[in-house]
Amino acid sequence: MKPANSAKRAKRAKADARSSKPAKKVKGAGKANKAGKGGKSKAAGRPKSQPVSMQNSRGKVSPHLEGTIAYAKPTVGRQEQQAAAQLVRSGNMGTGPEVSMFEAEFCRLFGLPDGHAVAVVNGTVALYLALRALGACGNDVALPAYGYKYLRAATAMAGGREKVCDIGEDSVHLDIDAAIASGARIAIVSHLFGLPCDLKDYAEEIDIVEDCRDALGARVEEDLVGLQGKLGTFSFGVDEIITAGGYGGMVISRQTDLLEQIRSDVATFDLHMSDLQAAIGRVQLAKLPNLLARREEIFNEYVASGFTLLDVDEQVFDEETAAENRTPNGSGDGDTNQTAEFTAVRYRAVLRSNDAEAVVEKLAQGMIEARIPICEADLLGSAEKNPNASDMSISTVAVPIYPHLSNAEVIEIAEQLAAVMAELVENN
Repeated sequence: MKPANSAKRAKRAKADARSSKPAKKVKGAGKANKAGKGGKSKAAGRPKSQPVSMQNSRGKVSPHLEGTIAYAKPTVGRQEQQAAAQLVRSGNMGTGPEVSMFEAEFCRLFGLPDGHAVAVVNGTVALYLALRALGACGNDVALPAYGYKYLRAATAMAGGREKVCDIGEDSVHLDIDAAIASGARIAIVSHLFGLPCDLKDYAEEIDIVEDCRDALGARVEEDLVGLQGKLGTFSFGVDEIITAGGYGGMVISRQTDLLEQIRSDVATFDLHMSDLQAAIGRVQLAKLPNLLARREEIFNEYVASGFTLLDVDEQVFDEETAAENRTPNGSGDGDTNQTAEFTAVRYRAVLRSNDAEAVVEKLAQGMIEARIPICEADLLGSAEKNPNASDMSISTVAVPIYPHLSNAEVIEIAEQLAAVMAELVENN
């Protein structure tokens, strides 16, 4: 493993120490390779949420829970079961009216006219079709070194030549200036972990596909992410913001010519979403505000417990930066860093630590599944050529954050994480 440089290690050691005990809420925000500037606190388009109650439904502090707390789980229930059962009973499980209604409802969410969303079989296919429509075949496509493997797969499927670029310093987002300097014609920009970045200044310089797999519902200013570039793609996998029953994807755009090309390719290669997928997706889409609000509650509880989590727009902060980005009255007692310019969605709860692997191992001993979200071995480029991506990959831990977590489970995670962080600080 490539160690972080000494300055970053010192900064992170200070963060580890803060995370080992209750601390003030961190509002953080600052520079993020031109991906926005910190603004006044605001939770645009979402009900204001409060930290989870520290007691269970009977008013007693929860005992130690039985069974492992999973890293991620789908949030589905009776309504999804009923929607799926109705389709099975009807026998109409191919592509039909449910898909059309899902596309129309997705358009309404984004303020688009009907016909500006295309539902497809999965998220990787959505990205492939977007790249193909932009003429990626035979052209350079910029990918972030700190990214998921499906970015590489979709680029290869579309016949593009990948140009791997580093992320910004202390950021999870592609360094777009580096992507432009590389000569790439197209850039894939992932709003990783639900953290949105501002791309409007780059729209005329390079063709951008917004990968919104992690970020359905996130905003830059008042606009949902997905329409800053030429095309936006979404995935509805089993444990994502919403699911279409395991798989599913969507492409959106303001440009009808690109969408016509995508529809033609969907028909040619039989890449349709099924009505069964769409029926589940529609139920989930209707639940989106509540699903996001619950994720926000859990995120706020972790922050209230003293943990500094990656947030918009600069993803690593110190106390001085945090102090500059409190709520408008300076009290720091409102929501976490939902700024006037950025509204994140809490797809992942990620903290920084010099001892990331040890944190994962020790939580596993306490029957809590945590993960290193993108480890160094899974980077899309070499650690030597992408030092910012390398540093992020060896110093991040993600803990469970999904709507089906009970209050008792959230408390258990926070308590065990605090104990682990304190132990590691003491041992170091």
